[in-house]
Parts: sequence; C-alpha cells; structure tokens
Amino acid sequence: MTDIHDELIAYLGEDNLKISSLITSDEKALLKDLFLQMSEQFNVATTLSDPNGQPVFAYCGFTELCGRHIRTTEEGSKRCKAEAAKRGKIGEETQTPQVYKCHAGIFDFTAPILLFGRRIGNISGGQSFTRKADEGIRDHLSRYLDELGVADKDAAMAALDKHHVNSWEHLEHVAHIYFNIGKLLSHYFQFQVEHNYWKESILRVNAELEDRVAERTSQLQEKVDELKRTQMQMVQQEKLAGIGQLAAGVAHEINNPLGFIMGNLKMLDQYVQKFTEALNEYQKFKSTALSFNVEEMLPHAEEIDKFLAKRKLRMVQEDAGDLLEETGEGLARIADIVQNLKVFSQVDKTQEEVDYDFNEGLKTTLLMAQNEYRDVVDIVEEFGNIPAVRGNASELNQVLLNLLLNAVQAVKDRYPTVEERQVRIRTWAESEKVCCEIYDNGVGISEEDLKRVFEPFFTTRPPGQGTGLGLSVAHDTLRKMGGSLTIESTVNEGTAVHVCIPLDTV
Repeated sequence: MTDIHDELIAYLGEDNLKISSLITSDEKALLKDLFLQMSEQFNVATTLSDPNGQPVFAYCGFTELCGRHIRTTEEGSKRCKAEAAKRGKIGEETQTPQVYKCHAGIFDFTAPILLFGRRIGNISGGQSFTRKADEGIRDHLSRYLDELGVADKDAAMAALDKHHVNSWEHLEHVAHIYFNIGKLLSHYFQFQVEHNYWKESILRVNAELEDRVAERTSQLQEKVDELKRTQMQMVQQEKLAGIGQLAAGVAHEINNPLGFIMGNLKMLDQYVQKFTEALNEYQKFKSTALSFNVEEMLPHAEEIDKFLAKRKLRMVQEDAGDLLEETGEGLARIADIVQNLKVFSQVDKTQEEVDYDFNEGLKTTLLMAQNEYRDVVDIVEEFGNIPAVRGNASELNQVLLNLLLNAVQAVKDRYPTVEERQVRIRTWAESEKVCCEIYDNGVGISEEDLKRVFEPFFTTRPPGQGTGLGLSVAHDTLRKMGGSLTIESTVNEGTAVHVCIPLDTV
C-alpha cells in the first residue's frame, strides 16, 4: 500500500496533511458539538488540533485556570502546544493514547489522528488533577505561574479550587475513547481523500478517454466519409459501366436504321442529280424549241427521250417514294429508341418519386437491353395486372437492368446454346405490395456466397469483370423505398430474384 499512499499524499500535498486543511465547516461544527457534550459528560477539557498543536476550533470545557490564565500567556500557550505535539508524536509512533502530567502538574492526554501512516492532528484533553489540590500542588503551580508571568496570579490560584479532579483510571479510560474516535476520524478522512482522489482520477481518465474517443471518432468519421466517397465513386462507376453497356446496345440499335437512312439519302442524292440533269435538258429543249418548226423539233425530241430513258427517271420516280418512306420509318425508329432511353433514365426526374408501373418499366428496360440478350436467350414475359407503386423511376429501372443482365450472364455461363437457356420475368400484386420475379436457369449461387451477395464490393466474377456493387446498390435502393430484394438460388439449377415494393408508398 506504500506506493498508493505516497501517491495519495502527493495528491494532497505535504502542506495539507493536517486536520484544518481537510475538515469542512459542517464537519467542524459537528465535532465541536460532540466534544462539548463529551467534555461535560466526562468532566474533562477537549480540543482538536493540527500536528503542531494549533487548535482547529475553540477549546471545549476548558478550565478557568488553563483557559484564562496559563494559555493566555505567550509562554504558556507555547509550552502547551509543544507538549501536545510531542505527545502526539509519541502516540503516532506507539499507536497508543498518551496520558501525562504537564509542566503545571496538571494531567492531560493526547490521541493521534493518522492518515496514510502520517499524523494529521491530535485530540487532546484532560486538564485534571488526580486528587484535590494540596500544599504540594499549590506550591508547584505557584512557581509555574511565576515562570509564565501570569498577570493575575491570585485569580489563577483561586481557580485551582474549581479545577477538574478525576482518577488516573478515569483519564486513561477517556483517553482510549478519544483514541478510538481518532481512529474513526482517520478512516473517515482516508475515505474522503481516496474518494476525492479516485473521483478526480475517474473524471480525468474519462476526460482523456472522451478526448481519445472524440479523436478516434473524428478519425473514423474521416475514414467513413472517405469510404462513402469511394463507395459513391464506385457506385457511379458501376452506373457508368451499366450506362456504357447500355449505350453500346443503344448505339447498335440506332446504327441499323441510321445505316439504311444514310444509304437511302445517298441514293436520293443520285436521283436528285438525275432529275436535275433531265430538268436542264428540258430547259435547253424548251429554249430552242421556240425557234424550230415541228419537223425540225422531232430530232431534238427523240434525243431527249433517249436521254431520259438512259437515266431511268420513271424507275427513279417510283423508287424515290419508297426510299423516303423507309427513311421516315428509320427516323421514327431512332426517335422511339431515344424516347425509350429517356423514359428509362428519367433524365428530367432523377430525384423525384413518381407513380411507377413495373410492367412499363420492364418493357422499357428490355428494349434498352435487347442488344445484350438478343441471340443469347429468349425472355419469357408473364406480366400481371398490377397497380402503380411510388418510387424513383430512374433508380428502379437501373435495378431491373442490373438484375436482368445478371440473369442473362448466368445462363450464358452455364449453357452453350440459346435453346437451353431460360429467363422468365413475371409480375403480380399480393395483399399490400407489388412484386417482380426474374428467374434464370443459370449457374446459381452457392449457399456461402448467397449470404454475402448484398455486401458492397463482393463479387464472384473474375477480377476486372465486376465491381460487386450491382446487388448492393439495388438492395439499398429498394430498402430506401420501403421495398425488399430477396434471392433464392441453387447451384446448377438456377436463381429467382424477387423485388417487392409496398403499395402504401403510393
């Protein structure tokens, strides 16, 4: 216990190892009241002092001789304090109360109060003779009063008759009582000091921990923010990858009508040139015809007929109409693709919730992604009669696109031919929700991987073939809308993905 006691003493400070520094005003008043009652009860004087004998509060039950005459002199007060300090030191060393005769021949006692093995004060008292004052007591006291230079010696000697008289045994008994009170005070002050020390230590440690927690929280928050930024970047990359894949398919779809539109325009350009040449010849014929008679005009007319026949203007006239019709159809097809792309992406309502029709969303998604599954798998559509739900159309379309592409990839990984591959999409309404199922008879997902499919960045794809965010983003998107995404799968049998959104979001 030495180390902890040294630590507690250092906490208090050497200058505070005394009763007067440790006791509160309320405690002081309580002890003074107790000592007054005990002084009266035991017919003794009592005082509580610091280790040097300096009283902590006014003397209790002090006699007139000691209180008004001996201790009022400078030398008398000095000797009494010194004797109390000396006897307290002996009591500290022997761990016993000290009963002794003072310089005046009066019997006193001192009991030490200890804290962590160090004396912090004394309980002193007594001021008693063990017999009534006789000539021997009076002679000794008279000489002592002269030594002190007591001002009113006669009054001091007269006070001798009113002084306490107690047996030695009584004084020893009272001294032990005060000694035990001193022990109780020792334990009390030790408890108070230890309580305050550990309380402050806990507060200090808590403050340090709070600072460390705040620092770690700040560091973790920075990491979380960095991870969020990274995840957002990855999500955007995933979306951009999907858009890039979708854009390639759309470009392919647009390229077909655009190809024959450009071919038709080239042919129409040639036709326009032929009509321009014919028109120029006609203008020449017209300008010269006016200066010839009919017979002279015939050769020129024959030349024009040959010219026109060589350029097949009749066929050009008939074919031009077909070319213009085909060109119009191609442009309409491109416009339809662009419109579907706009509906799919909802570019003008990316953050808005709208009434969303799963069937229409699936149809648009299938149109946008047809280049990914055409000649790969025949998709079976089983769309039910369902109400609209409330949701972000752009995000829901992205979810359906990811799930559809996953299904197409799964059947491609398992079967080499189109005939063996199956992808089925169905929708239905039940109780208070609308659901969509995308089923494929592809490679399936193992039970172990199925537990992790919604973890960000988890993927079963080879490196470089996926970020592992598709299902994670889809799951979070649906959860924000109050919906759910569940997967049932068996290896080498297939996978069924269920998307459900509650109708109460409408």
